[in-house]
Amino acid sequence: MRFRSKKMLVCHAVFKSLLWIVKYFELTGACWALHTTPSSSLCVVFMRIVVLSYYSFAAACITHNTMHTRCFSSTTAERVYRLLLTMG
Repeated sequence: MRFRSKKMLVCHAVFKSLLWIVKYFELTGACWALHTTPSSSLCVVFMRIVVLSYYSFAAACITHNTMHTRCFSSTTAERVYRLLLTMG
């Protein structure tokens, strides 16, 4: 009797968007933790805003695309993923 392993992700291309979302949350958390650093120059603050704006737009596109296509095979995993995306 052979056991088939059920794929967690629908396709391998979804892995890139998962990594992108993880990077977005990490950058947001880092900027949140460093927002009161007194040594931050205006240039550093501007670069943080630009980078977070870019990642925020990308996260919004990924969130929009997940409303049209599934990312996970499991319904529960899909719902948890969508819940996490709404926090971003």
